[in-house]
Amino acid sequence: MSAATLVAIAAPAVAAPAPEADAVTQSIPENAIAQSPAAVANRQLAGQWHLKDFLPVTLNLVFTEDGRMYILLPSFIAGNFSRRGDSNPFFGSATAYEFRYQLKPNTSPLELDLIVPGSNERVKTIVEFIDEDRLRVEYLGSAPGEPRPTEFTTGSIILEKASDFTKLPQGTIVTNMEMEANKARESEARSYVGSMARAQQAYFLEDEQFAATLEDLKLGIQSETDNYRYQIVPQEGNPDRILATATAKRAGLRSYASAVFVVDSEGEEKTTQMDICVTKRPSRIPPAMPTLTKAEDSDSFEVECAAGSERYSRF
Repeated sequence: MSAATLVAIAAPAVAAPAPEADAVTQSIPENAIAQSPAAVANRQLAGQWHLKDFLPVTLNLVFTEDGRMYILLPSFIAGNFSRRGDSNPFFGSATAYEFRYQLKPNTSPLELDLIVPGSNERVKTIVEFIDEDRLRVEYLGSAPGEPRPTEFTTGSIILEKASDFTKLPQGTIVTNMEMEANKARESEARSYVGSMARAQQAYFLEDEQFAATLEDLKLGIQSETDNYRYQIVPQEGNPDRILATATAKRAGLRSYASAVFVVDSEGEEKTTQMDICVTKRPSRIPPAMPTLTKAEDSDSFEVECAAGSERYSRF
């Protein structure tokens, strides 16, 4: 839709007389709001776009008019396979990574911000509509925290519009980059508290007591990283148990703890038993010391995590 057409729609057909002094002020018509430059630009951008010759397969992007963008990966890249698709990855579920976007239509070239949900980090770039079905995006140097490029280079990419549909394919698994990043950050915590627990078991086997500090375990684990703080927590008055904690430093992360207990079975030598607990929700307070109880009608023992936490089931 041309600018002249937009003006024709918004302007009255006949000049109206000046309102009386006591006339009621008229509100802005809804259709005038709908024809704002931002709304027009978002509608032009809305739909499914293809990015070809960038990856071994065509990458699909979906922009919606309400400011959301999805990058769709097919199942054979994302690894999401339905039961039907176990032997044929093309039948699997696609994964859509969700972003928010802001398009500033009154700039030249057009400014586009991609916003990572949960972190509000912005990737600032520039775009231009080559025609109704092609969009140029400056890709070179586009990264969170980097300044916005001012001109298009050989590092730009071309998106081709496939349709005006904005609905995702049925069965699409929607996630976002912050969620994926948090999964990786939490894997660090699980690995570290698990290593500390296993080192405590070896330490007890050698010295018949638990190590009181990280340094005593000699694992080379730092007490603090960008994501977590790590600590050995001796249990006062209970030398037969020890706790290691991973306290989250960032919002959106769960905290972890590993516990090691001395198990004194009748007629047998002392052994140890370990387990990992995780907070049920993102928290900057690690799980408290769990309890060890003997299972009914069995010589085995079970670890029961403290309130607000649960056993890490995949341990």
